[in-house]
Amino acid sequence: MVNHINKINAFLNNSFHPPDDDNYDGDNISPINCNYFEPEEFCKAKFDSSNCFSILHLNIHSIQKHIETLQTLLLTLESGNFEFDIIAVSESKLKSNIAPAVSIDIVNYHQPLSCPSEANKGGVLLYVNKKIQNFKPRPDLCIYQSKLIESSFIEIINKGRSNHIIGVIYRRPTLGVDMFTDECMRPFCGKNFKRKKQKHHNCRRLQYKSFESLPHSFI
Repeated sequence: MVNHINKINAFLNNSFHPPDDDNYDGDNISPINCNYFEPEEFCKAKFDSSNCFSILHLNIHSIQKHIETLQTLLLTLESGNFEFDIIAVSESKLKSNIAPAVSIDIVNYHQPLSCPSEANKGGVLLYVNKKIQNFKPRPDLCIYQSKLIESSFIEIINKGRSNHIIGVIYRRPTLGVDMFTDECMRPFCGKNFKRKKQKHHNCRRLQYKSFESLPHSFI
């Protein structure tokens, strides 16, 4: 597990670079530190929301069946000076055109942005903490293939500095990693980073040609 995490962090930190753009405003790119924690380990780490931007991802295998478990977990993790900025959920198992039978709201978070599924599995959700007020959905960035891929993206508006694009993507195992990389992620990265460069926006460029070096279990 440790070697797997180290590979992920090395890939991400080696692949993000300031843009080749004269208008780049010099925002620092903080080191990326992905990790797996047991709840007790996480609490002992004593993270502080005031000096980090945090995203929790969970493959929840049905938000309706496990919303209370998630709420209980957050009561454990979000103690003291810490709250997650974003909660990203995959395999929500919410179906297209069918409203949830139970409330899936989370205290202190906005109503989730949902991309439901046309299949029995899949679907994604993005919960944004209410301390983040200035953000907008970005449906133009979403990748979707019926019964294969769902995604949801937002843009966080930051006054006087670069905005943040946050997203969650669910890929079904029936869609191979190579096909997902070549037919989905490469066009997605190429299109959107080219668009940002043309508009002279500041962006944190991902060298998407390096996707093949990322451990397959990560994507």
